[in-house]
Amino acid sequence: MQVKQRTRVRGLDGLRAIAAFIVLFFHILPGGIGYIGVDVFFVLSGFLITSLLQREYLETKRINLKRFWGKRVRRLTPAVVVATVGTLGLAALVGGDALVQLRWQSFGAVTGTYNWFQIANGSSYFEEQSPKLLTNMWSLAVEQQFYLLWPFFVWLIVMLASRKVSPWIALSLGGVSAIWYQILAGGAADPTRAYVGTDTHAFGLMVGAAIAFALPRAIEGAAPQMSKSAKRYVGIGAWIALATLVVAGVSVADSRFMYPWGSVLASLLAGFIVVALLGGQDAAAPRLARVLESKPMVWLGHRSYGIYLWHWPLIALSFYAFHPNSWISALVVIPLSVLFAHLSFTYIETPIRREGFIAWIRTRGRQWLLTGGVLARVVAAFVAAVLLLAGWSLVASKPLSTAEEYVQAGEQALDAGTGGGASGDASQTGDAESEEGENAPGENDTPTEGDEPEAEAPAPAQTDNADSQSSAENSAGEAGNSRNPANPGAPDAPQPATDFEPVAPDGSNVLVIGDSVTVAAAPALKEKMPNMAVDGEVSRSIKPAPGIINAMRNSGTLRPYVVLALATNGTITDADWQAVEAALGEGHRIVLVTGYGPAGKTWIGAANEKIKQIAQTNPNVRVADWASIAAQHTDMLAGDHVHPNRTAAGMYAAEVIRALGSF
Repeated sequence: MQVKQRTRVRGLDGLRAIAAFIVLFFHILPGGIGYIGVDVFFVLSGFLITSLLQREYLETKRINLKRFWGKRVRRLTPAVVVATVGTLGLAALVGGDALVQLRWQSFGAVTGTYNWFQIANGSSYFEEQSPKLLTNMWSLAVEQQFYLLWPFFVWLIVMLASRKVSPWIALSLGGVSAIWYQILAGGAADPTRAYVGTDTHAFGLMVGAAIAFALPRAIEGAAPQMSKSAKRYVGIGAWIALATLVVAGVSVADSRFMYPWGSVLASLLAGFIVVALLGGQDAAAPRLARVLESKPMVWLGHRSYGIYLWHWPLIALSFYAFHPNSWISALVVIPLSVLFAHLSFTYIETPIRREGFIAWIRTRGRQWLLTGGVLARVVAAFVAAVLLLAGWSLVASKPLSTAEEYVQAGEQALDAGTGGGASGDASQTGDAESEEGENAPGENDTPTEGDEPEAEAPAPAQTDNADSQSSAENSAGEAGNSRNPANPGAPDAPQPATDFEPVAPDGSNVLVIGDSVTVAAAPALKEKMPNMAVDGEVSRSIKPAPGIINAMRNSGTLRPYVVLALATNGTITDADWQAVEAALGEGHRIVLVTGYGPAGKTWIGAANEKIKQIAQTNPNVRVADWASIAAQHTDMLAGDHVHPNRTAAGMYAAEVIRALGSF
């Protein structure tokens, strides 16, 4: 028995287009929570797929898995393969950090397993600094796994549960997914596992599925039954829901609450819009349906899948190739994404979906053989060149970005003793104390990256060695701490030291607290000032600094000269500085190091301005202007335009030494 052809639901293509551009603008322009566009996609997929499967079972008492999966493969795979191969080809032309970890990325993309490869590979801070080219494929992997497993659930639910119960089963599964997300993300420094997991990010799919179970004839054009007044309110609510999604996507500040509850709310709003669009002319929101059904919106909606596939690789490639600011990137990425999506949709996706892959090859091959000519040879040569470049990218793929290599070298130098740090235990205690009363580094200061949100900074790793620990302890008295004669092991509260005159900085009386840029520069710092204590940690901002300082004071490892290099990962506020001052007490001489990064890191400029203001009003503060030096030597920075290579690290160290010597 043949299943009836699906009646198209008016407005869903336009809603899909809006979701794609919410995600696109989120990735190009800082701010907002545009990743909720992915949740809109999930709701639409959950509704449409469940509707099709449910209708087939109700009409035929079976689900033809071979046909269902075949259609999904023909619909999804060609565009993914083309986007992946095209991205690999462009990566070969860009080179450098664009080639990082392309093998597992490509395999995960074309097999629908990208999200689990991403989890197995481990989430890295450098995802934001050095974005992976195919990161956006995680959501496609979630959908593909949903298509693989969900037919079995639909069969069981429709066969065993009543129509009234079925929607609640789907909503319960979605609730379990959201709670599981919260459990995994709540105590994690990095919520990547929770965010990209199929088990933890299924609530949007389940919202769509619940609508399909509750309204089994909606896919055929039947409108939900409701009174005229209810329709009016639902119609108005749909406009409000859509406006909320758009405004939130571009302007609402990100926070840990959004993982997952912001996405859950977005899924519910998207589900509400879908219900309001059901029923054709009898829909609760006919005017909204007409807007979303306009020719431009439908045209973009048909190509939204390709736009989503292409936009992120183009953003990442433009970052590595040109480091453009956000608006320039938008001017390049948006038209290219639409163009590539249109070409893919017109010449690859649509023919294969209608004819099948083998028939498409035979038809297109016959046409090219018959027509021949210069154009055929040009196209064949172009395809061959792209394939060769893509193959070269896979061969040349490297495991680490240049930034990771520089930081790893710094960490190895610190561990080996060529760089020293303050007490690792003290640092970890400081971070723990700070987190109780402070936001996590960058939590409310910096925008999150792509399908992967910014994490709280992990606790600083121990970067000390025996020599630096000893020198730190020997200089504890110089830091303004007195010891209790009755209990030499316990430090007293810091004593006022308004007329404290430290000796000239010689390394043994200097402490550097910094981020990953400091770690990369640690060997150069230690080379210029061997006894300097260096405590650097990836992703650290100024937020944990007071806790770190207090812990060092308590352990007797605080030094008279303190260098704070914490402007890369978040803004610096007056409250942040006051907390640092209170932790240090009187008598210290402080060097604040400015940060440098690509144009998209708008918070760095604000942090640098605050550093200069602090130095102007505090006679015991100097500025090491790394930002100005880095801006003149960008060719000596890693591919992320943040971390210094060995030569630039020497310049970084020299500027810090200069600032220390200016007291």
